[in-house]
Amino acid sequence: MKQCPGTYFVIVIEDVEKSEVVGAATLIVEQKFIHNAANVSGAYSPLQLGCLYLCAMLFIFVSPPVQ
Repeated sequence: MKQCPGTYFVIVIEDVEKSEVVGAATLIVEQKFIHNAANVSGAYSPLQLGCLYLCAMLFIFVSPPVQ
């Protein structure tokens, strides 16, 4: 984590009266591994794929874990 500043964001919620962790989350910002990976090809740009990615991640985030 120290070698990649701005990549990992850890959030912990604590009940300080009980000294108990009640929630935790980690956000990992993926570094792009190919040149111009942030750009969507012109033919796919109107499909708003970035919005699709974000919606899928939010769905996974708010969904209960599968057991």
